[in-house]
Amino acid sequence: MRHHRLTKKTISILSTAVVASFGTSAAAWVNPLQHRYVDGELNICDQGSFFVGGAPKVTKYASSSTAGAPQQIIIGQMYVQFEIPKNRRQWPLIVMHGSSHTGACLEATPDGREGWLPYAVRRYHLAMFGVDQPGRGRSGFDQSLIQEAIGTNNVAMIPTAWGRITDNGAWTSWFGHIINGTDIVTGTMIRHGDPGDPDPAENFSNPSEAHGKYPPAFPIPPMPNSTDPDLVARLGAIGAAPNPANFTYLGLDYYKQLVPNAEVTLPSSTCATCVPTTVPPVNTWGARALADLIEGLGGAILSGHSQAATPLLHTIRYLKEDDAAGKCGAPGACLAMLKGITKVANDLGALQRSLQAVAERLGHPNCATGCDILHLGLEQEFALGDDVSLNPQPLPPRARRLDQARGQITVTIPDRVSGNIEALTKAVGVVLGKLGCSPCCSGFDILFRREINTMALDEKGGIARFGGMV
Repeated sequence: MRHHRLTKKTISILSTAVVASFGTSAAAWVNPLQHRYVDGELNICDQGSFFVGGAPKVTKYASSSTAGAPQQIIIGQMYVQFEIPKNRRQWPLIVMHGSSHTGACLEATPDGREGWLPYAVRRYHLAMFGVDQPGRGRSGFDQSLIQEAIGTNNVAMIPTAWGRITDNGAWTSWFGHIINGTDIVTGTMIRHGDPGDPDPAENFSNPSEAHGKYPPAFPIPPMPNSTDPDLVARLGAIGAAPNPANFTYLGLDYYKQLVPNAEVTLPSSTCATCVPTTVPPVNTWGARALADLIEGLGGAILSGHSQAATPLLHTIRYLKEDDAAGKCGAPGACLAMLKGITKVANDLGALQRSLQAVAERLGHPNCATGCDILHLGLEQEFALGDDVSLNPQPLPPRARRLDQARGQITVTIPDRVSGNIEALTKAVGVVLGKLGCSPCCSGFDILFRREINTMALDEKGGIARFGGMV
C-alpha cells in the first residue's frame, strides 16, 4: 500500500510540473486545443495506422557496434496512416511525399492549418492513405548497417550520399535568395520579390520560368505562426553563427519537417529489365510496399510528389511482376488494381506528353479524332494556382479572392489541328504562352473545343461564324 501511495504521489507531482511547464513557455506550434487546424467538420468513421512490407534481417549488430549474438530486426517496412470518411468514394487515394520529407507534410501545414490528408477526406470524401517512405520517419531506417561498419572498421559500408534538403537549401530553392555573400554566414537571405532580388521581373509578353517579382505563398515571415521564436533566438544552436540578419528566415517551423533520406541504409535490388539493372533503395522498398498496399486494398489511386515519381513507376513494375507470378489470379488483375496515377506537374513538356498518351488511349495515337472537347481543367481546390505557388510540398488551398480567380478559357480549334496530334500539342503551348504562363497552366481551366461545334455572334446579335465558316 505504501508503495502504491508513493507512486500516485509521484505521478501527481510530475503531472503538475508538466502542466506548469506548458503554461509558462510560449509554444512555437499552434495549439489545437485553442485553434482548429481542420477547416470544417471532419466526418470520419475510422482512422489509424499500420505497416506494409519489410523483410527480416538477422545481424550481430542490431543494438551495438560490438558484435553480439545474432538477433532479428525488420527493415524496409512502410508506415501507413489512414482516414476514412463516413461516406467515401469507391477508390482510396494513396499519397507518397518527396525527398527530405515524411508523411507529416500531408497532415497539417507548418503554420497550423489543414493538410492535404484531412482536406481530401473532408472536401472530396476520399479515403486517404498517407505514407512515410521506407527508411524515413516512422518507417525507420537500418541502424545496424552503421553499427556493423563501425564494429568491423569497414567505413565503406556507410552510405556517403544520404541526401537532405538543408534549411538554407530549401530557402534558395523555393522561398528566396542569398545576396551580398555566398552563404548564410556571409550573405543575407531575402524573399522572392524583396529589394535586391537578382531575378528579372516577369515579362508576360515573353513568358519564362523566372518567378517574377512576387513573394512566395508558403508560410514564411511575415505570415503568422511561420517561425519558432526559440529557433529565431538561436537557443541551443550548434556551429558557426550565421549573419544575424538571417535569424528570422532561419527560424521557419517548416524546417522541422526536413529529415535525411535514410533509405540509403536499406539494400538495393536487381531488375533484369531495368537500365541500369541495379535499383536503388528508394525505388526498391517503397515501390514494393506501395504495390502490396494497392493489392491489399483491392484497388487505389496513387499519387506522389517530387522524388516519389520514380517509386511510383517502379510500383507499376512490381504490379506487372506480380501478375506474371499469378499473385492476383486473373491475368493483369494486379495492374488493374491501380486505378490511376498522378504526379504534381506544372511543366508544358509533361502536359504535351500527356496529350499523346490520351490520344493513344482513345485509339487514335496521331490525332484527337472523336474528341470534341479537350479540357485542361484544374479543380480549384487542388490547383497549383497563385495562392499555392512556389511550394516545396503544395499546400491545400485557402479561400480564393475574386481578384485571384482567373476563370475558364475556351479555345476553338479547327479540324485540321484536332486531327493532328503534333499540331494540337503545339497549339497548347501557344495558348499557354498567350495566357502568360508557358511552363504551366496554373489557375486556368482551359477548354479546347472543336471549331465545328461552336457558334460566334457579332455585336448586332448576328451569326459571325458557325463551325469555322464566316
